[in-house]
Amino acid sequence: MTVYKHPKEPATLYYQKGKSKKLFMSYYVEVNGKRTRKQKTTNTEDLEEAKQVLQEQLIFNKLVKEGRFEVTETKKIYCKTAILETIKDIESLKIQKSVYKRYIEKLKILIELIGHIDIKKLSFNDFKPILQEPRSETQQRYFKTAIRRFLEYSLHKNYIDRIIELPKPIIKQRNKREGIEDKQVDLLTNRFMLKAGKTRGDTKRNNAFLTWKLIRFLYLTGLRLGEATNIKYKNVKVNNEDNNSGALVLIEKSKTRTRKILVDTESRNILTLLLELKKDKDKETYVFSRIIDHVVPDFSGIIQRDREENPDWYEENNLENFVLYQLRHSFINKKIIEGKDLLMIAQHCGTSLEMIQKNYLDQIVNRDIENIYTKESFLNVHKNIFED
Repeated sequence: MTVYKHPKEPATLYYQKGKSKKLFMSYYVEVNGKRTRKQKTTNTEDLEEAKQVLQEQLIFNKLVKEGRFEVTETKKIYCKTAILETIKDIESLKIQKSVYKRYIEKLKILIELIGHIDIKKLSFNDFKPILQEPRSETQQRYFKTAIRRFLEYSLHKNYIDRIIELPKPIIKQRNKREGIEDKQVDLLTNRFMLKAGKTRGDTKRNNAFLTWKLIRFLYLTGLRLGEATNIKYKNVKVNNEDNNSGALVLIEKSKTRTRKILVDTESRNILTLLLELKKDKDKETYVFSRIIDHVVPDFSGIIQRDREENPDWYEENNLENFVLYQLRHSFINKKIIEGKDLLMIAQHCGTSLEMIQKNYLDQIVNRDIENIYTKESFLNVHKNIFED
């Protein structure tokens, strides 16, 4: 974004896209009789100071052009040197996060790929072979962050004049219908259960507690994340005389249609516990909202941040690319393998029979055993509990 245009010369001051708040300057110089545009940082956030830096640069350019000042060639800095310095800079940080190890790993790979290039000549195209090789979203994020750290360090050391725009990373496609195993679900729920017990701060502790309960609930019900987080107090119907029964839940907000579903006893207990903890609830209170402020957390963001801060744990447990939507696939896979009726699975999950048959063909082993829930219990509760 341009913030200043020089009144006499074709020169400007502007903000570069990205994290830097410093002002950059753009101007022209003559090289072998040819005008060339130059862009570099002013190393200041103050507009008046930046104007002064630009004016000094323009005066310098004029002196060089008139032959009154001789410019000697500066020593070349190769990318390898700057990358190694970036690694040392990361290692010198007082607080060492485990994710930093991933950045260092990627920086060492960068040395092999671009270490031989003069950093002044580094360009957009030099990063294409790196970021446009298909990788998982997590691995591409590590690479992109490592590159940004290298470029920001180089800008700070005046090795480069500006942050180079990076190519869009190519994300490797994976099986969209891939679920996770029971053991992995247990590991995730235990992880957030422990975080809820030891995390400081009411908001973070509430977030960890709700994430623990939500992971289990999604795995048991097969609901989409948005469907679960939009369940309100008024949508949950339970038989208070029978603590061992399930519950009927009205799914009001869905990408397909409003529907009513039966959930098992464990799911019912999760819902009732979360509601009981909210002392000042009303009919419009969201079940998966925080106890302290009734705000529904960004659960996907919580998982992503935890994965980025603890990459070793997620990789060791083959959960490097875990997303909450996989719990829905786990539920559908499990019910198909159990031989539950495909139409009942589709109705419960708010999708079509055709979608189940098309996308879960490998798991369809026996469609003629019993329904996902007994037809009697489903029809009886469905018929009576939500009658006006």
